[in-house]
Amino acid sequence: MTLIVFFGSTGLAKLPLITPVLLVIVSFSLLVSSDELVSVNTNGAGGNNASSSPLLDASGRYVLFQSQASDLAGVPVVGVTNLFFRDTQANATCRLTAGNSTAIPAVTAAAMTPDGHYVAFVGLTQTNSSPYQVCLWDSQAVALVYSNTMPLIEGGVSGGGTNIAVSPDGNRLAYIISSQNYSRYGEQLYVVDRAAQSNWMIATGVPAYRFGLQFSGDSRYLVYAAAPAFQFNQPNQTNDVYRYDFQAQSNLLISQSSSGSIGNGSSDWPAISWDGRFVAYRSAATNLAPGGTNGFPQIYLYDSQSNTTTLLSVGALTSAGGDNRSQAPAFSGDSTTLFFRSWASDLLTNDFSGSGGIFALGVAPPALFCVISFPPGGVPVISWPAVSGTT
Repeated sequence: MTLIVFFGSTGLAKLPLITPVLLVIVSFSLLVSSDELVSVNTNGAGGNNASSSPLLDASGRYVLFQSQASDLAGVPVVGVTNLFFRDTQANATCRLTAGNSTAIPAVTAAAMTPDGHYVAFVGLTQTNSSPYQVCLWDSQAVALVYSNTMPLIEGGVSGGGTNIAVSPDGNRLAYIISSQNYSRYGEQLYVVDRAAQSNWMIATGVPAYRFGLQFSGDSRYLVYAAAPAFQFNQPNQTNDVYRYDFQAQSNLLISQSSSGSIGNGSSDWPAISWDGRFVAYRSAATNLAPGGTNGFPQIYLYDSQSNTTTLLSVGALTSAGGDNRSQAPAFSGDSTTLFFRSWASDLLTNDFSGSGGIFALGVAPPALFCVISFPPGGVPVISWPAVSGTT
């Protein structure tokens, strides 16, 4: 297994070509212990402006990122945020969005399939500078295979897309429209089905800048967070987590207890396992599962086979939720492991740093087996609970 870590740098001794005042994207492979500059120009140097927001495919070959650099690929565009796709094996970079003479970004949201085949984004395309479009780019064909001007929301006002997801087969695109008149119109979640040639709204009241918009591996399910109290008649008037079933064309409320009680606090940041069985999410509700009553956002797991909800971010010596916030759940590709970030100090014994770490758990049944912690002023440390008879 290869672990590739991305980080921003304003100057690395091993990479003398990086301009010290710029943020560039560098990948570090733990397998070969080497650095590779990703936001690289045609001369082999770091780009001449800031780069950020990297996404990596499952193989580690392809990198999607945003940059204001004007010397990475194509016609120079100064001071505009564009979207780039880097093939590290072919040593080639493609610019997917069109630069413009204004200060507005050429991309507002982007996503990539796990194999790097398709890239979905909301932005200005190479052939159209206005308005924003929902686009799908094929890395094998090196071309746009879908583009559609974003639909105007009720009242004819739209402020651009704030989040986007693409199904693993590249057929469906889910995207959120940001309204300039938010207090009146809210955010709306749309889905494009390329095969059916359809584009329809699934939900309203979707948080604009929250994480968690994801398809299952077979593209049947989509998980998201929303607060559509008027649409689903939910009494809590806050964000809840839903799973949309494209076969049944129906929404399922995920952020509820095993007995069917809707969460009494905000829930968001959902992640769905590749096989579609599990949905993990963050919630500040105190009535979803035993132990989650201290008011800190915790990580919960919904099992669609047993129709049960379980608290995952639980103390090592108690059955109560962690003593600090947890967030950012993400499943492994084989659906057996869940990762999340937590600042709780009681998920492990003898952990008093409070500086946070990345936790890995087996999900069936839930069992903690690995932690990456970040001691203040130190380097990351990988550890795991001691198990009798094993090393």
